[in-house]
Amino acid sequence: MRFFLCAAAILLWALPVTAQTKPTLGTEKHPEYGRYVTDANGRPVYVFVTDERGGDDITPIKSCKQRCQKDWPLVTVADDITVSDDLDPFLAAVLKWDGLLVGVYNSNALFYFANEDGDATPDGHGIHTYGGWWYLIDPDGEPIVTGILPETDG
Repeated sequence: MRFFLCAAAILLWALPVTAQTKPTLGTEKHPEYGRYVTDANGRPVYVFVTDERGGDDITPIKSCKQRCQKDWPLVTVADDITVSDDLDPFLAAVLKWDGLLVGVYNSNALFYFANEDGDATPDGHGIHTYGGWWYLIDPDGEPIVTGILPETDG
């Protein structure tokens, strides 16, 4: 009987700990862009839509070389991705790339915008640089394309 009481106490003690774990990806809402995907701290994450269409999640990473990755660092994870209730867990994945585990959502490698310096304002949305466009991503996994964007230079 004492064994069952101890086991029950341990389970009750462990439940709040697991319930407090933040998901790796969540969402925020912007008045112009609507809901978009963020990391666990509410920092916006971006997808890179390159001029060179490869049709996979590797092409944007290959297109964003060293200098690019200083401005647009990859979203890396320790092991796996968990998502909040408003995101589809089947769209979340991890990609092994160059010794890193990169967060992926709907086959889109995820990036941060370094100039945001950890704040929650999506300042990187709609920027054209490094041969492609940087977009926020909606909860369905699609890039949020807003406004009339100028033609690319290449």
